[in-house]
Amino acid sequence: MIIVRRRSKSVTYLPELLIPGAECVTALRVLGVVLQWEITSTNSCASSIFALRTLKSHGLRPPLLHQVARGTTVASMLYASPAWWGLATAEEKSPMERLLGRLRRGGYLPADFSSVETLAVAADHQLFVSIASNPYHVLKHLYHEKEACGYNLRSRPHNFALPVKDDNNFASQSLYAELKTRLNTIICSCIQLS
Repeated sequence: MIIVRRRSKSVTYLPELLIPGAECVTALRVLGVVLQWEITSTNSCASSIFALRTLKSHGLRPPLLHQVARGTTVASMLYASPAWWGLATAEEKSPMERLLGRLRRGGYLPADFSSVETLAVAADHQLFVSIASNPYHVLKHLYHEKEACGYNLRSRPHNFALPVKDDNNFASQSLYAELKTRLNTIICSCIQLS
């Protein structure tokens, strides 16, 4: 499947020219997530509410029910979120927020459970830390080490060169998010000192 950006000109490719014997499809189901040719994704997390309701009716206690909901529905919603979160529009993100609201109201998740955006940002941060700390990570080639300078005035959030800012690119987005988090921490500590 050839995936094109929504904002780009629609170009039609003959799949036979790229891969002999390939068939033309507009959607592909990968591990429960439907990928469409125009970079939108849908999943069937809403159907898992029925399974959660059945477990609740059979006497599963709330703490265990919350774990099951997190492990199935929320995990399915956020599957590979660092790859697609920057490309999703507000219209594509709002159904996920509504689903989390339904899960909270139904008692399948705690009332103070985080929003989808908070969970996606946490997943992005976790992936970034994993890439930065592992020199053999498969995505390490997307990050370019900065040349070492002789000064060591303060600790840095990372030692990577900042690329051109692009909110749809995970590498660029994660580097700028780490920088923003560090700046916010420094500003808060300066405010507390004064």
